[in-house]
Amino acid sequence: MTHDDPDAIELLLVDTDELFRLGMQTWLANRSDVRLVAEVATETEALSVLAEIADGNASVLAIVGEVASRFRLCQILHDRYPEVPVLLRGASLSSAQLTLARQAGVRGFCRLGMPTSELLEAIRQTATGGSYWPEALPVAETVSPPVPPPSIEQTVPPGVQYIDATLRQIDAQLRDLNTSLLDRVVLLGWRRELRAARWLVYQLRGRSHGRSSDSEPVGETVSPTSAVSRWQGATAEGTLVPVPEAADLDRRDLQRLLFDTTLSKLQSRLLNLGDRPLEIDILSTEKKRELLATVLRKVDETSIYLYESSLSIEQLERKQSRIALDLWRETMLDFFGKYYTVDVDGQSVELVDVLLQDADVVREAFLDKIPLLSVLFAHLLFRAPLTIDKESFPFGSPEATLRAEYLLQNLLVSVANAVAQPLLNRFAGVDAIEQVFYDRRFLSTRDIERFRNELSWKYRWDKYVGEPKAIYESRFVLFVLAERGIKPIDIYAPRRTELGQLSGVRQAVTVALEGRDAVAPRLRAVVTFVGNGLVYLLTQVVGRGIGLIGRGILENLGGNRSKRPFGSSDSD
Repeated sequence: MTHDDPDAIELLLVDTDELFRLGMQTWLANRSDVRLVAEVATETEALSVLAEIADGNASVLAIVGEVASRFRLCQILHDRYPEVPVLLRGASLSSAQLTLARQAGVRGFCRLGMPTSELLEAIRQTATGGSYWPEALPVAETVSPPVPPPSIEQTVPPGVQYIDATLRQIDAQLRDLNTSLLDRVVLLGWRRELRAARWLVYQLRGRSHGRSSDSEPVGETVSPTSAVSRWQGATAEGTLVPVPEAADLDRRDLQRLLFDTTLSKLQSRLLNLGDRPLEIDILSTEKKRELLATVLRKVDETSIYLYESSLSIEQLERKQSRIALDLWRETMLDFFGKYYTVDVDGQSVELVDVLLQDADVVREAFLDKIPLLSVLFAHLLFRAPLTIDKESFPFGSPEATLRAEYLLQNLLVSVANAVAQPLLNRFAGVDAIEQVFYDRRFLSTRDIERFRNELSWKYRWDKYVGEPKAIYESRFVLFVLAERGIKPIDIYAPRRTELGQLSGVRQAVTVALEGRDAVAPRLRAVVTFVGNGLVYLLTQVVGRGIGLIGRGILENLGGNRSKRPFGSSDSD
């Protein structure tokens, strides 16, 4: 069966979760029995698509996920396109919602985090005229107004127990080294949605207990299993917004939050928004995204290994160079494939074996220069506070979380550059590499060589000018993920130890900067004084003198015109 087969099930996916839509796209890309016709995020877009494709095409199945007014959309689809079956997707359904869904013509329901095999079964059953309703739907809890006693406060709501059990299953699958990149993308999306549902259950529970951001019940005992049991803050409209407190935030909760946020930002075009070239610029957008996602997955696995190794913070700092090197090697093997071969001058070459020979060069040029690597892992693994602009911020605080996000994203970009550099160095002119990995802008030999020359110039400039200047100014340059791509930012951090280790030309650059800082203000003052003196001399002395001379000449010329020759008369 091919995608052109009329028996193939056609899907319309309506969901605001971009990560889930991307996962579905990738999952269905190689399937022949199910085809994704369109994926949209709003009701208007869904109706517009159906107006074009649903006429006379009863095989279109609409999967309605987390969108605004989803039950109203289901009702509209049932009224306008009764031949289009609707499959609802969400965290849970209460009894009232279940009744409403059935009245709106919904033929089935899929839970968040459902395995792909069960999702496929649901799609097949609903698309062929059947229905798919799980035997035990998780029903949203009804909350009672009275505030429970502290003993009840320490219990975990049943809905959260189900969510936690599913999260543990997802975590187990993510730790499995055999899980493919596609499955990991889908699993990460489901995990994020389950965590959001868990947060919502606690929100409803907290409101039912009469909590506010201004006060807490006297003598209240907070359960250590509750990572989001207290809230503070308000929106512009004055509505209380739940915010997990740092003391209640679990280590893995923050790590998942950072990883999910970073993964969602990888869906941008990943343009280089700085004025300096990056090694990964030569890769196509798809390969660039795949490489960064691979590094992110390896960072997740590395953090698990480090935590299970029971390392101290001091040991973590001593091993940061080895950690970065192992991360680079594992990424290399996973991204290219352990046995990937290319044809070079008629000979088959094991790509990864050759690239790993540049380990020492890559370690010195890239990996050992990744800023604050041990600080990042100490924060994620041991809840160590982060020092930002000479002020310490605790684990889970907004400032520390944002800094941790920047450090994580810079780690991804740095390791990805370290993976692309030996590929450029060893296989820049190999056609098989160019066709598979390179962006179309770099398919010609001239463009590739121009790009390599730009990188060579960047290495020399950074070594002798850029890095000494950054060290002297006590700052690091981080590459973070923005809305459109990758942008450089500067952060402050003490670097006196590195400053004392500079020598030769690099030290001379810092001396020149110091001399410029010492001389420049005085030189500017002297130039300003001399400039003001010249302006005064030219305008007040020379200018006036020239003006007087010009005035005398004009008066003299005017006097000569007024004189007449002796003996002349008016009659002449």
